[in-house]
Amino acid sequence: AEVKSIVEKTPSIINEQPAGRWSALHQAAACGSLSMCKFLIEHGASTELLTRDGKRSVDVAHESCKDFLRVAEQHAFLDAARAREWEKVIAMLGKNAGLVNCQP
Repeated sequence: AEVKSIVEKTPSIINEQPAGRWSALHQAAACGSLSMCKFLIEHGASTELLTRDGKRSVDVAHESCKDFLRVAEQHAFLDAARAREWEKVIAMLGKNAGLVNCQP
């Protein structure tokens, strides 16, 4: 509840990674909190963020969150492609080449 309150009061904090550490989405995914992952994605959390050691939220996710995060990443990729945000598309493919054939 505290995280939700903070995000709702200060939406710009959603993708913060102090000193390159884990974002709120990384934390929620690792803890297996599917409801919090959904909340964070709905409020603009990025599935693309990498930790210092190059891990995406899906890479550290508990099994209960992995499928949801994979689909969310695919939707973000397709949204970027539809919007012709080619730099974002290329960056996303650099982190996950499997997105090229995604069909969520």
